[in-house]
Amino acid sequence: MFTSRAKQQLSESIYRLKFEMGEPIVWIARTSSSLNVDTGEMVENLREYPINKAIVLPINMLQKAKYSITYLASNKNFVYDGMYEESNLGILIDLRDIPFRDFDKLSEELVRLQNGDTYEVARREYYAMEIALILHLKAVTNG
Repeated sequence: MFTSRAKQQLSESIYRLKFEMGEPIVWIARTSSSLNVDTGEMVENLREYPINKAIVLPINMLQKAKYSITYLASNKNFVYDGMYEESNLGILIDLRDIPFRDFDKLSEELVRLQNGDTYEVARREYYAMEIALILHLKAVTNG
């Protein structure tokens, strides 16, 4: 009895967050890829799943420096390397809004936000009591 009541409370909280902060996103999954022998080009079959209301959590911008052995050996900073910024984003999606359930079969998924930015799905995990899905997204913004 406690579990169902707690699950109901969490579901209501997610519903309120969707109402206040929800925005439409598109989950893009690669279904298959094949090689065109004539042109030598890889043809990817992508499937888009529109999700009407997803809770987009704030972006965390981190500046990273990529060092290699040249920096350690010659003490010259950024001989072959450089600076880049990585944008991390979290999305909370109600499982009732996702039209598919075969998450294990998907690989190399992308998520396109309302503003057109595309992020790669770095990690998926279930929210408490499996009522929602948390996506950890990442993208390299410049560099």
